[in-house]
Amino acid sequence: MRYFRKIILLLISLPLLVSCFEVIEEITLHKNGSGKISLTLNLSQSKSKISSIMLMDSINGHPIPSESDIISFVKKTTEKIKNTAGVSIVKSKLDLENYLLTFSCEFKNVEALNQVIAAFGSNKKPSKIKAQKQFDYNTSTQHFTRSYHYDLSKEFEKVKQADKHILKDASFTTIYRFDQEISTTSNPLSHISPNKKAVFIKVSGSTLVSGENTIKNNIQLIK
Repeated sequence: MRYFRKIILLLISLPLLVSCFEVIEEITLHKNGSGKISLTLNLSQSKSKISSIMLMDSINGHPIPSESDIISFVKKTTEKIKNTAGVSIVKSKLDLENYLLTFSCEFKNVEALNQVIAAFGSNKKPSKIKAQKQFDYNTSTQHFTRSYHYDLSKEFEKVKQADKHILKDASFTTIYRFDQEISTTSNPLSHISPNKKAVFIKVSGSTLVSGENTIKNNIQLIK
């Protein structure tokens, strides 16, 4: 999600800014491959400092997006998702007082889900989107895969060492719910719910960006 990445990279480059933020990815996947996704960017814990930064034109050479820029991004992205085949009930919610942004929609299949994720980046050829799909689901084997193709390690290395600690309070959380029970997961950070129909992973921003930890997961469901 390129826009989220730009915001995060901007925040971690700001000296003396203790940036607490989280990205939450929630997916409910049904046995036939349809489901619902909700994506949330939560910067509310840093809202006071972000409000001050928003009054500036730029900082450390980085242009600061205006409220109109953010509103425009939300509208354009929402329209892109609405125009995606196999997607319905598209909603977006932007709270500029607490700096909360949420997108949600229902999808007919995982192919449509991958198109939704692609809507957050720049325009790409359909072939590239297909090759770099973030999700895969086999209805026959009941196998679900979450991939991760965003390599931020090079950008992270450019950040001053004194500022890298900022990401320790950031996090990326994935929550996946299913109709049937989970048999196995590949990610050692996986936490399976008591009813065995949901899996939760929470990764710190610093370990995700550096590549130490990942949100990649192969989940085998009971047929």
